[in-house]
Amino acid sequence: MNFQFCLCILGFSISVLGQSLSLDAYLAHIDQNSNYLKSTQQSLEQHRDHVETERRKSGWVVSGKSYWDQQDPNPPNRLFMSQSRTTHTGIATQLTKPIWQTGGQIGLSHELRRMDQSQPLVSLGGSQQPLQPNPLYTRSAGLSYRQPLLQNRWGTQSERHYKLAKNNQRYQAIIQAESEESFRLEYVLHYLTWAHYYTMTTIMRDRLAVAVALYTENQAKYTNNLIETLDILQSQHYLNQQQTHDSQAQLLLETHQNKLSAGLNYPAIRVSTPTLDLYQIPNLNTEPMPQSLRIVDALKTQQAGNHLMYASIMDQKRPQLDLIVQAQWHDSINEHNRITDYGLMDKQVAVQFSTPLGLKPVAAELDALKHDMQRIQHTIDHELNQLMAHKAFLESEYRRLRVHYEYQTTAVALHTQTVKEENRLYEQGRRNLTFVLQSQDAEHAAKLAMLDTAYQLHCIVAQHNALLDRLQ
Repeated sequence: MNFQFCLCILGFSISVLGQSLSLDAYLAHIDQNSNYLKSTQQSLEQHRDHVETERRKSGWVVSGKSYWDQQDPNPPNRLFMSQSRTTHTGIATQLTKPIWQTGGQIGLSHELRRMDQSQPLVSLGGSQQPLQPNPLYTRSAGLSYRQPLLQNRWGTQSERHYKLAKNNQRYQAIIQAESEESFRLEYVLHYLTWAHYYTMTTIMRDRLAVAVALYTENQAKYTNNLIETLDILQSQHYLNQQQTHDSQAQLLLETHQNKLSAGLNYPAIRVSTPTLDLYQIPNLNTEPMPQSLRIVDALKTQQAGNHLMYASIMDQKRPQLDLIVQAQWHDSINEHNRITDYGLMDKQVAVQFSTPLGLKPVAAELDALKHDMQRIQHTIDHELNQLMAHKAFLESEYRRLRVHYEYQTTAVALHTQTVKEENRLYEQGRRNLTFVLQSQDAEHAAKLAMLDTAYQLHCIVAQHNALLDRLQ
């Protein structure tokens, strides 16, 4: 069994034991199992929870209290009051809800009260009776509404935290999407590198097979005294050189596979082979640039947050002028001291005014926000220019390499024909072995250069798609 046959057996074993792994399956595994992508999803859920927390602040709020209060009369009134203490006990509940659309607030209240006090008797209609029942039970129910007329009109202040939380959620979603795409691009490039190394080992293995065949053939010729000792030494040196290159390529491939396997927690990569054919050059996406790009959208979202803060601070400069309307129903007292229907109603309309005396800190904050909005706009213009420049560079490189690749394809075909011709002349004794080996080296270098160009073209297409938010 010669060395070439052993290589064939080894290559067959590798192809049987290994499994094919497409780029789509590779990316699907990353999407399902990457801890980094899982952490970004948890971060987005956290921001959704923050938005929901702010939204729930627009709901009803219930509050209540129970109390006990004892007071001494001061000064005592001998005619209408006893000198005993007055004791008040009660329980009160209240429901309030902000109305974000108007900036107002509605309130509902209810209270039960009891008052205990010893009362002096007075003559009323020929009989002596206390001035009021003892103990005295009362209850009341109220409805109120507060409407801001200047500050917080239409809910500018009420909705501020909710709107800012939603704006921050949009910003974080854009940033996370951009980060995830950068992460996927990194591993797409790792997959392309893996396909590059794998194809390179195939070229090295083919070249090693040629070196083995040449050495085996020359060994037989040398045994029959058909060639000189220099030829067998040259072919043996050439074989040793190709064995070294092949082992280096195999080691480079295994190192990259181990790195991918450990980084993705994907042991199957160690025994898999990439299915991507690098010689199938993809076309560059020539569709028009999207109307919006994530990196620009993120800056615009920041700018929208600044506009919200600016509007809120401008609103804070206004005086606080609130219209308050209240109505309270309470029961009338009957002779049996029992709780009856809500027969009495108190009404109130009030206007409440307040304003801070110093607004200098607010003015300074407004200036800071103006400068920040101008900074963001300049950054947007800069990023757009950089994106257009990088896009133009990638497209130019693609066109250049695509033309170069076509020339390299022709060069490989010419080198292959040259190798055949040099072998034919060598077999006829019209050329020495040196020219055969030189032609094989030239063919090998041309194949590696063509592979490297194909690899670069695939990388440019992936980077171009990521630049325009089109990476799948």
